[in-house]
Amino acid sequence: FSMKTATNTKLAKGITFLPLTFFLAFYFILCMQAQAQHRPELWGVTDNGGANNVGFIFKYDADANRMTQLASFNKPHQTQTYFSEFFGAEDGQLYVIKSISDSVDKAAIFRWNPQTNTLEKRYTFDPGYYSKVSGTLTAFNGKFYGLAWGGAKTGSPYSYVNGIIFEWNPTTNTVTNQYYFEPLSATTLGQHPRGRLTL
Repeated sequence: FSMKTATNTKLAKGITFLPLTFFLAFYFILCMQAQAQHRPELWGVTDNGGANNVGFIFKYDADANRMTQLASFNKPHQTQTYFSEFFGAEDGQLYVIKSISDSVDKAAIFRWNPQTNTLEKRYTFDPGYYSKVSGTLTAFNGKFYGLAWGGAKTGSPYSYVNGIIFEWNPTTNTVTNQYYFEPLSATTLGQHPRGRLTL
């Protein structure tokens, strides 16, 4: 057994495994490209249509350019005053807000389970104390924070305010007001907050 024979053996092994190495690397690159090009499914809400013609939750598949109707709202869930923006929670479910009380129903927080396609009202805002609840909430430390365009202080005496920052606890399903925009300080401290809070 000569050094030349050993060298030739190592060279042959290297030549044998070299195409396999290139093939695996090329396959890995193709998989990464395919994964990067895949676009996620998107969810939204309509103002009408669906089983009861008062709106529905839909799923949009960007890769197939296909829209699928999911849960339909019924009359108490009418969506004329919904903002079509979901926000997620640690429970893996999606939430949407009916922002204004009307003759059909009060402003409320709804939970939608994408796995079971079920829609459930979680919290109802008292229209005497909240007006124009913001269309989405901001998650922080297991709780959610949102804005109301106006309303009134809870308790006695009853007094109007020009906006509220509130906290919703999904575990206890309770809302606690954190800050009031006072009418007398509107010129210096602002009034009627809109949109959403940002971390």
